[in-house]
Amino acid sequence: MSRKILVMCPTERELRSLPPLAEKLGVELDFDTVTGGGFVKDFGFGKRLNVPEIIEAKVAQYKNSSGDGSSIDGVVASVGFPGMTAITAEIARRLHLPGPDPAVILRCDHKYYCRRAQEEYVPDAVASYRLFNPSSDTVSDSNLRYPFFMKPVKSILSYGAHRIDNREQFEQALATTSMPEGFLEPIKWLIKEFTEFEEETDQFILEELLTGMQVSLEGFVFEGEVTVMAIVEAVLIPGTLSFIRWHYPARVPEEIHQKMTDVARDFMTGVGFDNAPFNMELMYNPQTGSVSIIEVNTKLANQFCDLIEKVDGYNPFTVMMQVAIGDKPEIRRGEGPYNVATSCVFRVFEDMKALSVPSKKDIDAVTSRFPDSIIEVLAVPGKYLSEQFQDTESYRYALANIGASSYDEIEERFAEIKQMLPFIMERRADKASGDSAILDSAEVELDLFGSGISG
Repeated sequence: MSRKILVMCPTERELRSLPPLAEKLGVELDFDTVTGGGFVKDFGFGKRLNVPEIIEAKVAQYKNSSGDGSSIDGVVASVGFPGMTAITAEIARRLHLPGPDPAVILRCDHKYYCRRAQEEYVPDAVASYRLFNPSSDTVSDSNLRYPFFMKPVKSILSYGAHRIDNREQFEQALATTSMPEGFLEPIKWLIKEFTEFEEETDQFILEELLTGMQVSLEGFVFEGEVTVMAIVEAVLIPGTLSFIRWHYPARVPEEIHQKMTDVARDFMTGVGFDNAPFNMELMYNPQTGSVSIIEVNTKLANQFCDLIEKVDGYNPFTVMMQVAIGDKPEIRRGEGPYNVATSCVFRVFEDMKALSVPSKKDIDAVTSRFPDSIIEVLAVPGKYLSEQFQDTESYRYALANIGASSYDEIEERFAEIKQMLPFIMERRADKASGDSAILDSAEVELDLFGSGISG
């Protein structure tokens, strides 16, 4: 008899990726339709979720008639939607299934309390920080040291993050940055229910400006043992907070790889996180040799799952499912078909309306030309790019995950892929003339790369 896993808040990526992996494991999947959907493109998603009702309904649905067991064997979620991993953990706890403590998840998810935990368990890896409450604190140059980094206590995809160089920028950021109405409601309820936190999520963290190479460390904890699966290198557009590439494997010295592994192990063990995957964003400063935590996420960074599969020959989604049903995963190194893999981001610095996007035929032509490549179109025809979660400086509209023998070959392949994928975008009308401009794929890319910026 096959085992069954409940997948909470399934995304298009999971709906595509999980079934073939589950089949190899001999696992049946049940995708939850209540929490499923494109929450990244739907600002009101959180407002419509009733967290206690969802938890009660799922527990009632899967609890055995005897009340002391479950008709499923595991519960998973791999999205950054505020509170979803804690919801998943509570369902697992009440059904006596493997999973982390919801309170531990919330301690990691709340950036202020996560920083406090880092001070306790990995003090050498913590940036200086302070909490700022816009409803009670005042903007005063006397208690702020510029430049610094500002971000909401809870967010998604760098939404609301800013580099602040002076008081004017800080005041403008405070005036223009707010989470969409209802977005934080799920995590607010969870924090009230499972923690004794005094600080609300409607605040900001002001942090020391970290410099160097940013990476994403992918790992999991199984029965108290921390395993690092991969370290992925982030490439930002110079002078911005916008990611343009994610390279795997990261080009860091072996001793720094070990230092990052030690930070991840000491923190996740110290905070008590167990039986689930995690992601830790880190900054390595080559000049000082320091490794600092940017943030901790209680989930996979699922954008990178197939990058790891391309290089190492296994998929972290499989690890996520194995841990959820109590099976110890075994990872591999260097057994994939490619030496390197990259997630390439299509971006512009101007909000535009997508008039048309590549068809399935267009995408199939790319995957036929470059087998194992994965194309994700994020833009929605008829909608502006700003009508989904974006960072504060630019707008994503597609992703291309590519494997190759070298990073130079990645760039060659990506250049060809861009030419094969027709995007038609319309600029917002000029306020003075009322005129708009329609751009094809090449012109859209010039908006990003014409200034001399390169990937």
